[in-house]
Amino acid sequence: MLALVLYGLSSVIVAQVVRPKRHITMFAAVALGWSIGYFVLYALLPADLYFLPSTYLCSIRWFDMLYGFVVFLLNCHTFVDLFSGSCGGFSTALLVAILQHRSRPATTETLIAKFKLDDQSDRIYGWRMPRLEKQGYVRRDPVSGHYFLTSKGRIIAVITFCLKRGMNLGEGG
Repeated sequence: MLALVLYGLSSVIVAQVVRPKRHITMFAAVALGWSIGYFVLYALLPADLYFLPSTYLCSIRWFDMLYGFVVFLLNCHTFVDLFSGSCGGFSTALLVAILQHRSRPATTETLIAKFKLDDQSDRIYGWRMPRLEKQGYVRRDPVSGHYFLTSKGRIIAVITFCLKRGMNLGEGG
């Protein structure tokens, strides 16, 4: 647990200092560092942490260490999922942009202007579809301009559709 807390705090500090473009790379690097930190803490701290009863201790020390490390990695993954779901999404960025208008309504034009790219397109309309095309999820017909799912895109769309139906989620997102 200590290694996980230090991982979370380190991630916040590194994100403030480095200002990464891709947070997933930063999370992985910090997790690698704290993986080493986990084993150091495991070696330095007593098995009972000065308060655990003996019934909570595993008699096979290497198994206890390995099991704890797997739990640490899974918790790091959960931390990244929490970040991605709450802070890292584009929809969340739109909500924050609207929040920053305080009590005034945010117009479509204002939001598009906030998310302008260097080529004067915007992330709302001009960024998502070209990115999906570049990653091979859709293809654009050069004559009509219509978009079609590739087989890769169709697989993801079907899986997502089924998961959303299974979780009773509505449109969007």
